[in-house]
Amino acid sequence: MGVVSIELVPRSEAALEKELQLVKNHFPAIDTINIPDLLNFDLRSWQGGAVAQKHFPHVIPHLRAIDFDLDSESPFAGLSSAGDFAAMLVITGDRPQDMSRRVYRTSVIRMIRSLKAVYPDLKIFAGIDPYRSGIKEELDYARRKVDAGADGFFTQPFFDLRLMEIYRDLLAGYDIYWGVSPVTSDRSRDYWENRNNAIFPPDFEPTMKWNRDFARRALDFIDESDGNVYFMPIRV
Repeated sequence: MGVVSIELVPRSEAALEKELQLVKNHFPAIDTINIPDLLNFDLRSWQGGAVAQKHFPHVIPHLRAIDFDLDSESPFAGLSSAGDFAAMLVITGDRPQDMSRRVYRTSVIRMIRSLKAVYPDLKIFAGIDPYRSGIKEELDYARRKVDAGADGFFTQPFFDLRLMEIYRDLLAGYDIYWGVSPVTSDRSRDYWENRNNAIFPPDFEPTMKWNRDFARRALDFIDESDGNVYFMPIRV
């Protein structure tokens, strides 16, 4: 098995500290934490990452490309602790619904290229979304990210091993964190299907038993593929 990571939402420093301690006490196989950057919380991903570094040796904050004005004189001035991280994940980022927070037309490709120029030793991960478009289009997009300087990928969560197998065969040789997330209600399934166009297998059931069984099978698959995994527990 490669690296086992878990995604923790930085709702507040106190809440994050509590979850970090919980993971450390009960899940010894996990040695990497990835921290998303969410608009509805004050703690930015790199600030939450600094908290996580007190507990875990490997921390990967997420960066939203549209939050950075690459035409400004110092586009990464806000990343005061960026040099302290060995790796970061760059995504496009969702636009704020009320547009009260300023965003920019910064693409992931340009963001990766610019970030790599400023932090050449930083390992940059990019996203792979198997539901965004056709397989060929997503693979072409992934290759453009590699050309820009990406060193590896985090996938959107998979719920079907057959789809994982297809992407594994087509992405051989890349450093990949395969995503796994529990879906334990019809409402959650509707979110993934309607918001993210996710694909669920015919035998899917929104129960903890099904999700535990799938997680075990996914871990076996990833172990055989010599890959990494990250869990996105959300509220479970």
